[in-house]
Amino acid sequence: MIFHYKVQGVGWQDEDQEYFEKRFLNLQKFMKRYERSQNSDTVEVRISLDKNRHNSGEIYESSATIFYPEHGRFHAEVSAENISKCADLLLDKLRVQLEKFRSKH
Repeated sequence: MIFHYKVQGVGWQDEDQEYFEKRFLNLQKFMKRYERSQNSDTVEVRISLDKNRHNSGEIYESSATIFYPEHGRFHAEVSAENISKCADLLLDKLRVQLEKFRSKH
């Protein structure tokens, strides 16, 4: 998997990136395995993260899109009170989409 991040207004640290990547790598079990070729990384993941102020405090808004070659695109958007919660919620939403796709194909 190839990860691309777009982070705005957030104190982004290496631990946050590692957490996202660790969680999202678990989604590979729902994807078809491609044979090793010149481009061994065939699945692209784009993650955006932004922090907004609300009356109740700071809220993190995040979205993730998985570009799955020859099978389409999977997208999810969430809002949560911290970065790791965003990663977990995104993972849950994308897992449901991938499981549904896998059961149909």
